Amino acid sequence: MDHVEYVYTTGMTESDVDDRLRAGEHGVLGLARDNEAYAIPLSYHYDGNRFLLGVSEHEEESEKSRFLETTETATFVCYEASTNQSWSIHVRGPVETWEGDIDETTLNEWFQLVLSTDPQKGG
Repeated sequence: MDHVEYVYTTGMTESDVDDRLRAGEHGVLGLARDNEAYAIPLSYHYDGNRFLLGVSEHEEESEKSRFLETTETATFVCYEASTNQSWSIHVRGPVETWEGDIDETTLNEWFQLVLSTDPQKGG
């Protein structure tokens, strides 16, 4: 392929990963059920010890709920890309409900609003 330019990536140090996760606010959560994938843009909060996702409450019969119930290991991707450089961090593990006690002001500071549209629903 003569007209293709390849970009090779290298790993980040633990310090770089920690710094980028602390500075970031948004990413995409990948879920799976059988042979089907589902991805959701979400806000997150990372303080060095906890990685918390801002998942809104959802009805039991929603697509999001069904995928959350069936995904044993989810992948959350934080990234930034430009024409000059790019990076991504993949956080993998189970998605569990956090039982911590946080006031509404802190929640609003931690989890910035993510707006998304569903082209299938015309939103």
